[in-house]
Amino acid sequence: MLNHDKHVLCEKPLCMTEEQVLKLLDKANARGLFLMEGMWPRCVPAYRYLRHQILRNRLGELQHIHCTLGLPVSNSRLALYGGVTSDFGVYGMQLALWVFREVPRCLKVSGKVNSENVDVAANIEMCFSHGKQAFIEVSSEKRLDNMAIIQGKEGSIKMGNYWCPTRLITDQVGYEFPLPGGEEVPATHYHNRVGMCYEAEEVRNCILKGNNESNVFSHSESLLLANLMDTIHAELGVGEFAPAVKSPNFQEEVFSVRDVVQDPEELDSETCRVVQDVNTGETLPCNRTEEEVEEKQNIPKALDAP
Repeated sequence: MLNHDKHVLCEKPLCMTEEQVLKLLDKANARGLFLMEGMWPRCVPAYRYLRHQILRNRLGELQHIHCTLGLPVSNSRLALYGGVTSDFGVYGMQLALWVFREVPRCLKVSGKVNSENVDVAANIEMCFSHGKQAFIEVSSEKRLDNMAIIQGKEGSIKMGNYWCPTRLITDQVGYEFPLPGGEEVPATHYHNRVGMCYEAEEVRNCILKGNNESNVFSHSESLLLANLMDTIHAELGVGEFAPAVKSPNFQEEVFSVRDVVQDPEELDSETCRVVQDVNTGETLPCNRTEEEVEEKQNIPKALDAP
């Protein structure tokens, strides 16, 4: 699409590796085109209100974030998305970046990888400055509570279905953020998918302003997220980072153990004497050669193989 001068809103993950993301961003910038990774939670009103609360210091000094997202998903669908970390984990990671607004200092990762080297469960700990942390648990094998909790010294905010939230709950009160159309909008296949209209509006506004990227989820954050995903995949052994399993090369093994005759004349040595007629069982004199046995039995000499 970029090669045909089209602005692009791309479903996450933007690419599967940091190197690929960098090439794509360079392509968009070189052609003066808008490109945004489809991190649509950033555009919904609930996220904007959360950011507003943090900026007004309503939670006090931020301490930690805890996110869970678990839904049973078939292995075939999960593989299409590159694993549970790429499909689910990015939502908690982008939330941590949205709240703390800094690059994590370290990552601690554990998880489970299936026989196809696709991650099906992961526990991710992101460490930030001043002891701030984000704990993210994701699973494609079981249903979790699918909740995000942002904790500060002065209070907390909870978000259910935090990848598409319409409700925030503080220590004192809950806030509703109804989607456009209200109850008249038919149910969508994916929960609260109507909320993607906010992302569409953000893209439209950026293009009208002549911007190549959105401040809501910038190119730098896409690149950072890809870098973090590479690190996580390397820790779990996912995809191209999967441990290389060396398949046995049976042909090579055969060559390595076969006897190699260095001198063709060695066949006439004592180690190659014919000592028994297999047809009659007759023991042959050790000084008789194979040619003599063939002549006695009227066996034609073998032709050279083509």
